[in-house]
Amino acid sequence: MAANNSGNSRDVLEHKAPSKSGILVNQTSLTLKEVPGDYGVYQVFECYFIGAKWVPTTSRGAGDPTSRDAGVGFPLGPTEGSVQQAYSPTKLDDALLGLNFSFGTEKKKFQDSEIRGGEGRTTVHFPAFKALYAYQRQYQFRYRVWWMADLSAKLWTVSQGSNTLDVEFNVTIQANEFTTSNQALHGEQRVELYPATRRYDDNDGSKYGRREYSDLYGKAKPYVETAKNAV
Repeated sequence: MAANNSGNSRDVLEHKAPSKSGILVNQTSLTLKEVPGDYGVYQVFECYFIGAKWVPTTSRGAGDPTSRDAGVGFPLGPTEGSVQQAYSPTKLDDALLGLNFSFGTEKKKFQDSEIRGGEGRTTVHFPAFKALYAYQRQYQFRYRVWWMADLSAKLWTVSQGSNTLDVEFNVTIQANEFTTSNQALHGEQRVELYPATRRYDDNDGSKYGRREYSDLYGKAKPYVETAKNAV
């Protein structure tokens, strides 16, 4: 059983980022193709924390006269709607494994089973004549993926018109975090969150030029196209 979180994290049902669009908590990059002296293509992942929520798994009312222990199993990893994206060739599972961030008074670093999938188990003690509610935690993220090309010894942001060519989607992770309460959890709380540093900034025109996707170097374009379609 994962340790219960301390403080008010067990008293509030949901913790949210200060912004509805999320706060950047990690930026990583992946080399899709690199030919020294010719060209390079790189994929940039940006992970934005949306929130963390305690999701009910089981409960029992106060009227039961028996006291017993019960084993509880719960799934780990991306929810069913997130699996296709999280396990695509974009290597998002590896990007999430490197994720280590703080929100409010808490710190989170994902375990391998929380990213690649698995099952968590714990034992819940149901006391006699007392209500008990059990919860598993889920984390919500917004992912943004975009591309850069190294052409003529200069990095270019791959663009479409005046905007960066990018793809966005949400991923929900079922974490190995479990808690119980004698009362049903409720309410939400905005948490303090400091944005991560962006090593690559697609809006920094002084550092990176822009290259239209349609005009991209012939050898580089297929790698961007394949990665874009896989997200």
